[in-house]
Amino acid sequence: MPCQHSHYCTTHYIRYDDIYRIVLEGIQAKQRFVKEHGADLSQYAQKLADRGADIELKQIRADLDKAQKRCKELDILIQKLFEQVALGALSQERFATLSQTYEQEQQTLKPKIATLEAKLTDRGGDMQNIMRFFELVRKHEEVTELTAENIHEFVESVVVYQAEGKRLDRTQKVIVNFRFIKDSWFEA
Repeated sequence: MPCQHSHYCTTHYIRYDDIYRIVLEGIQAKQRFVKEHGADLSQYAQKLADRGADIELKQIRADLDKAQKRCKELDILIQKLFEQVALGALSQERFATLSQTYEQEQQTLKPKIATLEAKLTDRGGDMQNIMRFFELVRKHEEVTELTAENIHEFVESVVVYQAEGKRLDRTQKVIVNFRFIKDSWFEA
């Protein structure tokens, strides 16, 4: 339980030296990785951008095509409903029920279509982001100390989890999220 008179959250508190070391080691690890793969950065960037994306992209495209097709089908059905009412083959009550159902389905499909289109667009940015990160590493040849500039350029955020255990058995999970990249890209 946090102390009421404390200026920090005691369950998430981490010493400055520890967070400094974690962030610095994270940056240095990413730099080493990029240097090891320096000869073929563009091929590696393409490989990273494509990794696992084929199946996922196919699924996104299939879902998008299905949703767009259904949206067009609903437009045709609503149009046919109007024709049936105009011809007197459909009652006003039945028309109101069916058109409301179709329009509700269409309203749920529109945000889904927008989300799927955004996912497809995001995929195209992965390779550019990887290349941006590689350029950033080249700009800062070797980071040996943290400065406001290199923290700002490399680090998107730092997540400090609640500590577990006490004193010598105390452990705490810390995740450093880097700009432009996903950590999963760096797994061999």
